[in-house]
Amino acid sequence: MKQDLMRRLTAARPEHLDPVGAVDPAVRESELGTAMRRDEEAGRATEAPRRRRLPGTRPAWATALVAGATAAATVVALAIGTEPGDGTRPAGPGGQGGPGGESGILLAAASTVEKTPITSGAYWYVAKRTTQLHKVPGKDYTLRRSHVHRVWVAAGTTKRWSELVDTGARPATPADREAWRADGAPRSWRLTGPMTPRTETLLYKGGGVIQRDVPDGKGNIVPLVEISPAEVSTLPVKPSALRTRLLELIDEDYNAPRHELERMVMSAAVDLATELPASPELRAAAYRLMASEPGVRDIGRVTDHEGRAVDAVAIRDRRGGPGERRLFFDPDTGMPIGSESRTGGRPTGFMTYTAMRWTDEPPPFDEDMSRPPPGQGREGGATAPPKGAR
Repeated sequence: MKQDLMRRLTAARPEHLDPVGAVDPAVRESELGTAMRRDEEAGRATEAPRRRRLPGTRPAWATALVAGATAAATVVALAIGTEPGDGTRPAGPGGQGGPGGESGILLAAASTVEKTPITSGAYWYVAKRTTQLHKVPGKDYTLRRSHVHRVWVAAGTTKRWSELVDTGARPATPADREAWRADGAPRSWRLTGPMTPRTETLLYKGGGVIQRDVPDGKGNIVPLVEISPAEVSTLPVKPSALRTRLLELIDEDYNAPRHELERMVMSAAVDLATELPASPELRAAAYRLMASEPGVRDIGRVTDHEGRAVDAVAIRDRRGGPGERRLFFDPDTGMPIGSESRTGGRPTGFMTYTAMRWTDEPPPFDEDMSRPPPGQGREGGATAPPKGAR
């Protein structure tokens, strides 16, 4: 029951509010009420009872991290979407739509990525840097607060290691840097607001490693859509068959109305396309599935926050909210390389993949570790990363 409530909460959260940092308990409690009301209103008497998978019958391992002392404490999620001019700018011709209104960018990326050489290793390794934008209260500048999230999954198993590192806060742009210097170049900031319901301290140098989880550890890992490594290797590579199978897997795990299950198909497809150890052919099938989903449109060629020319695709919030997700793809390889988020016409954060590959190098730690992020539950400066961090 506890996992079912958490999953309802996760599924009910508006996509434009997907965080890249800590989720405050007050926010989680409010969203839980919304989730339960929506289930009563949208699912009452119109849906047949859904099967409920018993807790523990499918190990959680996917790259979204939900960890904490109870059901959840930290969420590291895909956050995407800004317009050119708000952190991105046009860098070439816009994308052209495919047949039947499908995303031409995704179809082209699928044709490219399926030619990627097949590789192997002892671990599937993904590393990404997520960045939130914070306006400093009473000041005329904005900060970029970043975390690094690393995940290792042992080949052919459900064994998963993850690490979350607070890498600190910096002025977001050159203009923000000048305003920061005029403010005396502070090395810490106390923030509060809609995304930080309680006062939180951001540190210039960050707090180092704040979360680690190992197989069979104490961390409670609950990804939005669970797809085990064994299931990834058996998924069909025809887009229509892949969609049907993903819907079946989601239906096995969730006691949710049909419209919520349909929405989560896109979440599962995005995971396959961007982070899971899919074969080149399966990754291409996920792209083609996404290309025909409602709310997907081509943005075209833009320059991302790393200064790279990327092909961008937008995914609209299917609940009609103000948020939009945008995925960035390497025009030469077709591989996913980052994303952005925007809400109400303003950028709120972005993410960059720094590694996505098979490797024989094992995780550099073998014990769980969790401690409060800087400014939550303790005061003081940054703490050096534990031994073995990299």
